[in-house]
Amino acid sequence: MAGAGSGDPISVGFLCSEYPAFMAQHGGIGSFVQTIARALVDDGHRASVFGFGAADGQSADGGVQLHMMRRENPWSSMRAMQVRLGHALASGAIDVAESAEAEAHCLPGRPGTIVRMHGSHHFWCATLPQRRRYTRLLLEQFAIRRAGGLCAVSQFAADVTRRAMHLGRRPIAVLSNPVDTDTFAPAPASVVPGTVFFAGAITEKKGVRELCAGMELILRRHPEAQLSLAGRDIPGPPGTALLREAIERTLAPAVRSRIHFLGPRPRSEVSQLMASAHVCAFPSHMETQGIVLLEAMASGRPVVAPRRGPGPEVLGPDGECGLLADPTDPTDIAAKICALLDDSQAAQRMGDRGRIRAVEQFGLPTCLERNVAFYRQHLHHK
Repeated sequence: MAGAGSGDPISVGFLCSEYPAFMAQHGGIGSFVQTIARALVDDGHRASVFGFGAADGQSADGGVQLHMMRRENPWSSMRAMQVRLGHALASGAIDVAESAEAEAHCLPGRPGTIVRMHGSHHFWCATLPQRRRYTRLLLEQFAIRRAGGLCAVSQFAADVTRRAMHLGRRPIAVLSNPVDTDTFAPAPASVVPGTVFFAGAITEKKGVRELCAGMELILRRHPEAQLSLAGRDIPGPPGTALLREAIERTLAPAVRSRIHFLGPRPRSEVSQLMASAHVCAFPSHMETQGIVLLEAMASGRPVVAPRRGPGPEVLGPDGECGLLADPTDPTDIAAKICALLDDSQAAQRMGDRGRIRAVEQFGLPTCLERNVAFYRQHLHHK
């Protein structure tokens, strides 16, 4: 693969320990890597995924080659992965190696390495109140300074990270997350009036508390409304209740009966739940992009998205594909959801425009083409 020309297949190695085949409960980064890796293979390229786990081993996910390395202590594991990826690059087994910020310190420091900004500790410290973990900050700086290329999933993420990490004028390509517009597709006949759907981790920063609080206001105007939330519970500090439990204790019985915490659900089921929702609501306090926004748009449903962060960048002008709300204000979230429940025809028009935007701007073929072009700029052996 070394020296792949402009039309030759390339081989991409991803460092991602939360790849779905490695970890049953994974996040958005794992979903992204699986989507783009499978798409590369389907397009005639090669893709490998490296990650840490309980034992050494090799397997495959379709045509994607999987390499698991046993996790030891953090420093020896880091060095072992650097050596392994370095050998893969030097031998031509892979042409480029990519990682998100959290594991990017395990990339070898040489050409052919890419850090994709999905949301660094620098980013979250700059956008949400939280304790600064200085080891993580140092490791991120170490990784970014050594990387051959940088990209980010949104312009917002690129701009915030540039300022937070003092990257000056260093190039950061914007390569949005892709959405599978075949899996997430409209199903107009399945739409259930009055249903509101949320997908994501059940945490404070996803706006779950405010969304549930807004249901009391929504039910005054739409007593038939129901809210379903699909996602795993994220434990808080020791001795504290799960957010779901804390929320349920504060709700009046009549409101609680209209809110359904579904727990983690398979991607195929999430796609069905999205397509059948009257409204999809994701009032996250902050995101780097928000894959669920793209999935809901691809499903042809109107979206209530946060006015802050990358919400406007993803959704477009307020009222085109959905409505923008203050994610910290339950009253504003409820008002935007009610506006879509009040006017089903307007809601459907927004959903239709969202589908078009998802296909044209964030569809897998478009994103794959942009990513391959970016990879070619950063091959280990040009």
